[in-house]
Formats: sequence, C-alpha cells, structure tokens
Amino acid sequence: MALVAPVLQREGFSKRGTTFLAKHEENWKVIHFQKSRNSTSDEVIFGVNFGICSARLLDFFTSSRDAVRPPQVAECHWRQRLGAVPPDGGDRWWSIRSTTQTAKIGEEILGQLRTVALPEMERLVRDEALRDLWLKGQSPALTELQRLQNLAVLLSLLGPAEALPRVMEDLRRLSTGAARVIEQRLGSVGEPPSTEPSELIGIWISDSDDVEGTREFGRATLDFQSDGRLTYTTHLPGKDQKMFLTFRVDRGVLVTNQPSAPREDRTAYSFTADGKLVLWFGGQRSIYVRERE
Repeated sequence: MALVAPVLQREGFSKRGTTFLAKHEENWKVIHFQKSRNSTSDEVIFGVNFGICSARLLDFFTSSRDAVRPPQVAECHWRQRLGAVPPDGGDRWWSIRSTTQTAKIGEEILGQLRTVALPEMERLVRDEALRDLWLKGQSPALTELQRLQNLAVLLSLLGPAEALPRVMEDLRRLSTGAARVIEQRLGSVGEPPSTEPSELIGIWISDSDDVEGTREFGRATLDFQSDGRLTYTTHLPGKDQKMFLTFRVDRGVLVTNQPSAPREDRTAYSFTADGKLVLWFGGQRSIYVRERE
C-alpha cells in the first residue's frame, strides 16, 4: 500500500485505512486492499477490489446512512477484483512472506491499476454509464434483482422514461415485494394505473417545498384539459410565459408536443402518497400540487 499510495494520490485518491477513495462529483471511486482470512503470522494473503458507488442509489436505498462517511467497497454498485477482469481473467490473490520482494508485487499491482482499474472506474463513474451498463444486462458483483432495482431507480431519475415500464415488469416477475418498495419510494412511477390521462386533468402549481425543482424549472402552472390540451405557464419576474401544448400518456410517461414547433417530449410522471404530481425530465425532478379540479 505504501508503494501504490503516491501514484493513487496523484490520481486524486486519499487513503482511509486499507481503502483509497476519490470523489467524482457526487459519486465515489473506491480501491480496497482486502486481507484474506487465510493469512497467518508468516504470510499475508490479500486481494485488491475496486468499484464505483453511486450517491443517488446509496441515498435512495439507505436513507438512514451517515452521509458524511465515505462508502465502503461492499457498498459499491459496481465492483471488480483486480485480476478478475481482462487481461488476467482470474480471481487473483497476492502473497507476502518475509522473503517476498514487495517492490515487484507493488509494480505488478500498479500496472493493473493503471491499465485496468483506473480506466474502468473513469469510464463508469457517472450514473449514466452505470445505467447504460445495466440496460445491457451486465451487472458485475450484483444479483439480477439488484441490477433491476438499481436500474429502475436510475431510469426514473435520468431516463429514458420509456425503458422504465419494462424494467419494472421484469422486477415484478422476480420479486413483487422488491418492486412494491421501489414503486412506493418513487411514487408508483413503475406501475401507472392506466393509459387514461384523467388523473392529470386540472390545474397543478409548483410545490412551494420543492426547492430543487423550482430552481431548475422556475415556478410553473400546468393546466391539463380533458380535450388533450396543456397550457404550461412559467412565472417569471414581472411576467408570465406560456407554452400551448398537446399531451397524452403512455404507461406512466407524459408525452407532450408543441404544435407551433412539432417535437414529442417524454416525461416520466408519478403521484406521491399525498397526491402530489412528480415529473422527471432530463434527470431532474419537479413536484406540483393540485390547485383545483
């Protein structure tokens, strides 16, 4: 660890016990030196694990977690064992005895960190990259249940919204209980009651408690009419800006179009337990309360 520490520190990692951590925006890159239980007083056997921890997923599934504490490698949502990925392809453990040339082992580990671990972590450190990996059905170190759970959350937050119903369907087939938990936390976005827009009809205004959504989209009023027309009003300082749209729904996705500049936009929507409307557009959530029917 002393041999690899200077190199990892130059890559932005800091050392915490037997773990090196680097933060990328809100996510974490994690490298962990794991001592084997088979180690003795004469021989230390160890492996090197590396992974990516998504802050979004960590907060979603572990709401009581201390947000200040950096994650452990076991909390990573993607992880590998150094030597278990190309080019080696095996589950590699190293052994150190009193006669072992540790510098040689250090150079071997550094070589694999530089050529395998660091590039892979850089490639997958963003949630969009994890989502795309899981959409392909690839989920190193995860069960199929965990892949579907994580993927459902990221699809609801980042899109594409049209991929979410199929993932939720697969999740229900695997575990109705797990699907129910996801639906409850996301406001049932994975299981809309129907393709009828009746639950949207009426006037909705920005929730005064929705600080992030208001900061991103401004204060707005949405007027859904029963004939498929939607008036979207943004309340700017000193004036209102209106957009006249058409809308329809498609299994939990709000599909809007602007006749003056035709182009369909798809926005996942759901309802909270207390009846608030939640929209997910471009990975950003906004919340609205019903003003009147």
